[in-house]
Amino acid sequence: MPARDPFLHDASAILETASQSPSPTPYTLLIQSTGQLHLIAESDWPLDRLAAEQGALRAYRVSHTAGGLSVDGCQGPRTCRLTSQPPSAIARRLLSAPALYLLAPPL
Repeated sequence: MPARDPFLHDASAILETASQSPSPTPYTLLIQSTGQLHLIAESDWPLDRLAAEQGALRAYRVSHTAGGLSVDGCQGPRTCRLTSQPPSAIARRLLSAPALYLLAPPL
């Protein structure tokens, strides 16, 4: 079994947690090397610069939009972006796609 990547695991857990929150306020979560968390509301600093300024090991920014939710992360030179869409948007996209199958009459 491969080792779990803490950077991506944290991003996924933050996305899951944020999807349960109705708060549309964007926030940044900094994780220090000691494991200490630092939460900053509505920061407009670039994520990598904020992490460097605060001495954070990893940094994640949570943004709510009309189209869903996104989590941007950085850890040194590594970056990631995870997004989530509301179920209605996913259903609309699936139902508007052309059928890729043929219906045959019953045997």
